[in-house]
Amino acid sequence: MNVLALYTANAFGLAGLTVAPPLVVANHADFSVRATCAAPVARKAPALTPTGDLAALGDGFAAMRALKDGWDGLGSVAPARELIDRAASILSFALTDLSFVGVPAIVPVADGGLQAEWYSPTYRFELYFEPDGEIAAWSENRQTRVEMEEEGRDAIDMLLHWTSTLNYDRSLAA
Repeated sequence: MNVLALYTANAFGLAGLTVAPPLVVANHADFSVRATCAAPVARKAPALTPTGDLAALGDGFAAMRALKDGWDGLGSVAPARELIDRAASILSFALTDLSFVGVPAIVPVADGGLQAEWYSPTYRFELYFEPDGEIAAWSENRQTRVEMEEEGRDAIDMLLHWTSTLNYDRSLAA
């Protein structure tokens, strides 16, 4: 198994998650990533108030906090503050210092969940934060038509791998 990192995420209840390259070395108040790759890239822990491109991410979560039950008609549920905070923490960490990966659209789901979405002509990536705290990820390479889907710990692994790979690929093209 070619595993280069051990991911410990106490805040997410994901102790012992292993992730494949490319990944970075980082420390955060709630979790840490330790990598032993040839050329690790340091990611700083995200600030409590995102700046720069992450400000748009903060705006998306602020809009979610303003939702009330019934926002999408009878029976729709506003996302819980704890879910919003967890999603914001995970996404801020995943996107910190990745200048070639734009922030996702943050959209509510009528059942009280949240979804982060990235779409382009060549890929689609969605990360779903379920009301019960579970996480699911889905991606599609629009050129090859290959789809991937993961849940739980593997969904966060997929997010970190996908954002790091996309950032690297786009930096080469820049």
